Amino acid sequence: MLSAGNLAVKAPDTDREKSPGLLISFFLDSCETKGLTKSTLKYYREKLQVYNSFLSGRQITGEGIAGFTRHLSKTNNPQAANCYLRAVKVFIRWAADQGLHPLLKVPMVKGRPVPPTPLNLKNAQRLLDAARKGPLGDRNEAIILTMLDTGCRPSELCNLKMTDVTFDRCTLLLDGKTGTRSVPFGPSVKKSLLAYLRPRPFLNERSPLFQTQDGMAMTPTTLVVLFRRLRQSAGIKERCFPYLTRHSAGTSMLQNGADLETVRKLLGHASITTTQNYLHLNVGDVARVQRRTSMVNVLR
Repeated sequence: MLSAGNLAVKAPDTDREKSPGLLISFFLDSCETKGLTKSTLKYYREKLQVYNSFLSGRQITGEGIAGFTRHLSKTNNPQAANCYLRAVKVFIRWAADQGLHPLLKVPMVKGRPVPPTPLNLKNAQRLLDAARKGPLGDRNEAIILTMLDTGCRPSELCNLKMTDVTFDRCTLLLDGKTGTRSVPFGPSVKKSLLAYLRPRPFLNERSPLFQTQDGMAMTPTTLVVLFRRLRQSAGIKERCFPYLTRHSAGTSMLQNGADLETVRKLLGHASITTTQNYLHLNVGDVARVQRRTSMVNVLR
């Protein structure tokens, strides 16, 4: 018997027990026992179901993994393909650690990540107009404006406490992947935040800044549901999800002349290489920045 958290797993000794479907089931049970979040469990379940369907009952082998990688390369961009392969990699490593299967190499698909198309001004306005409607319109407006203005990650927004907002300096204290950073916000965000907080005097210093109707902290999952509803209400046909506001904010900063290092610090990227993925500059964008920043402007 092998232990996976509180889950006892019997080492497979027959071909049926070595089947990919059963091993994946063991893995998902182990993840659930460890207390992984619902979104993480959903991620593993969905990606590994695709892998299991590809195998069609065949045993897990290095050749099969290579075939799955080639299949993904033909049907997905590198970023999407690697989402599946990371799940397979974690699963294979878990199976090897448990003695259920030999450790196999899972190669990632190489290629430049394909960044999502940022929100254009028309769709951003539609999203904001939709957010302003309904009983939680003041909260939803503050959420959309804060995300578009600061480029914060959805998880960073959800983790905000009342004490993380400094109105006299107009800054948010964000706790993200690369540590804590202070990010400024503009007058429109300040006005929206104050309008949201004014009728909510019951929020104390340690209260989550953004709460659900039941008084619980917003989560990345509730944000996804909110954006899905707002997208439908606004009639936006293009993709629209919480993380897109971050990408749109970074792209807007770069298009309006901000340098890569400044944007990197504001967004909390560990490497400037990540920030470069936000570049969607056309000839007109470059020309406007050049006209505004050229030293010839100050020569007489």
